[in-house]
Amino acid sequence: FPDRWILTNGYANRVRPPESVEKLSPNLGIQSAVIAACSIHKIGDPHCWQRTLYKQIMDRWTEDLDCVFIYDYDPGNSLANLPFPALHNLKHDIPYFHDRGVWGFWTEGDQHLDGDPSQLLHPIQTGVGRDRGCPRARPGLLRKIL
Repeated sequence: FPDRWILTNGYANRVRPPESVEKLSPNLGIQSAVIAACSIHKIGDPHCWQRTLYKQIMDRWTEDLDCVFIYDYDPGNSLANLPFPALHNLKHDIPYFHDRGVWGFWTEGDQHLDGDPSQLLHPIQTGVGRDRGCPRARPGLLRKIL
């Protein structure tokens, strides 16, 4: 089906890119859900083996595919009842995803306390790449939180 996109969910045992495959189909995409990675450290943090590995995986997916979508998980019960514990990491991670050409991003948040996490992410996402002519981040909510 060369005229259609084929998307798959890179989840649990399908997180890592395939080995010994020379070239992936140009119409293949992945929703990368790295659920086994630490949520406390930013991507590529040299002090965290899980986030270092996650960066290697994301570097590989974004080199091999034109369509990569991030489905980020919150830390789960370890930081339960906090409104959006990974926000500080995402301030670092979203520009990395943008630079790698990621198509989209979504995260699970503790939505019963803080509402839709995209309300908190919007200032980060709109500020990404503003030095390259992208819209400026709106001041306000994010600045108060950080």
